[in-house]
Amino acid sequence: MQANSYIQSLISRAILDVSFAKKMQEAGTDVNSAAAAKLPPGIYSSLSSIQLFSAFIAKVKHNYLWEYFSITLSLLKKYKMELDVFGEYLPQHDENRRNKSMSAADKTILFTNFLVNYLAGNKDVSAQIVLNVLKYELAVKKLNEYTGISTATVWITKPLLSAVPVINGCISITEMTLNPGLISTIVKKKKFSYLYKKPKTI
Repeated sequence: MQANSYIQSLISRAILDVSFAKKMQEAGTDVNSAAAAKLPPGIYSSLSSIQLFSAFIAKVKHNYLWEYFSITLSLLKKYKMELDVFGEYLPQHDENRRNKSMSAADKTILFTNFLVNYLAGNKDVSAQIVLNVLKYELAVKKLNEYTGISTATVWITKPLLSAVPVINGCISITEMTLNPGLISTIVKKKKFSYLYKKPKTI
């Protein structure tokens, strides 16, 4: 019974503490180490499952991102990338969790910066689609922060210039790596709207 309690405490700590899980993994690679001798046999076979579960917890903890990045998160789910993404983000998530003064806005900036770099390094078409949609949603979020500023298009009424549009308000220029028409189609048609239901934040 005591051995089971010990194993449970190790697993619980590994789920919540990424650095501890990493140390366990490193100890398991050296079967002759003192650290490995203190750990119960078979614990290493569970580490990959523990890390996946930690990634799932991190994903749920970031449900507040759905307010601004619903299409991006839907695509991560559709392309089965979400656990890989949050698995890679675990060290930063662990650090954020320890910093009690960090706001949701700060965490959003850290995560989106990470995700842009993560996706940019993946040349797979699905990753590039997610990257471009993320850039679009980042641009929309930035524009929405300029509250009270009209972004409507105003038309000049002078003769011969009546068909020339003039920008009234703010614009956001974003470099895409794919055809913007493709991204526009995905966004406008909301092909993944069945996934849009905002999850509850835990």
